[in-house]
Amino acid sequence: MKTDEACLLWNNAPEPLPYMEVTCLYPDLLPLYHPYEISDFPDLIWAYYTFAKNHPYLPYVTVTLYVFTIFYLQKLMEKRKAFDLRGPLIVWNLGLSVFSLIGFMRTVPMLYHNIFVQFENYEEYLCAMPQMSFGSGTTGAWVCLFIYSKVFELGDTLFIVLRKKPLIFLHYYHHITVLLFCFHSYSHENPAGLIFCCMNFCVHAIMYCYYGLTAARCRPKMWRPYTVTVAQLSQMIVGVISSLLSLSAYLSHLSSSKKCHVNRSNLIAGGLMYSSYLFLFAKFAVDNWGRLGFSKSTTVKSNGNGNGARRKKRE
Repeated sequence: MKTDEACLLWNNAPEPLPYMEVTCLYPDLLPLYHPYEISDFPDLIWAYYTFAKNHPYLPYVTVTLYVFTIFYLQKLMEKRKAFDLRGPLIVWNLGLSVFSLIGFMRTVPMLYHNIFVQFENYEEYLCAMPQMSFGSGTTGAWVCLFIYSKVFELGDTLFIVLRKKPLIFLHYYHHITVLLFCFHSYSHENPAGLIFCCMNFCVHAIMYCYYGLTAARCRPKMWRPYTVTVAQLSQMIVGVISSLLSLSAYLSHLSSSKKCHVNRSNLIAGGLMYSSYLFLFAKFAVDNWGRLGFSKSTTVKSNGNGNGARRKKRE
């Protein structure tokens, strides 16, 4: 690994900020990157960040249109035959799985560096300026893609509605709140954002792969449906813990008059959101898998992220 000084670069903000470029810190990763990721895309980050910051109302407009569209289409589909859409569903899920896997591989090295190398303790890390710790360079480019992908992922619900599958509250609640929280975190620069980004990329890589293979009817038998639910529950637990650690870091810096780049409203929103997810996903798990074991007669329902891939009853 190169020294930090050798890898210190400056982003293209109006008042440039220093950051560490991960492909310089860990040169063994360089062959895994496309030249465009390093030379061109990072330059666009500031434009997309500024757009999100200057248009805070757009996520709310987006989710309003989303809610109107899905319930209007659901009403429209009541007297219509369900679309099959098996082919597009396979492509959709596997495409998002590959995107999430690449995103995880692109962001987790910087998370590792920040936690184990760059910062002395979690309080320092969770109060650091995001543009300097992970929001710039190639890592920042994939964080940017992650944020805007939440708009794209609203398409999950279209597959459910057009295929006339059950649309549960957890599904659209999850999509709405994730989109709003991600854009709020991005525009207000949440220092813990990279933690949320990495774990979401990881879980979505697993989840969308599972749904893609299920739709293609080639999912390995050993890959049971509860795998996705367990992964999601793990994500919610980490989210709650990260929110509590961010609160601890914020209060510690507040009492010592040190600068902490945690936005109070975002901190509260994140804590409430992940707590509600933990409750709802745990309830979903209990309702579907039973308190003490798996019921043979239970049919697996679509969870908060599912998009209607067909499932068989458990054997």
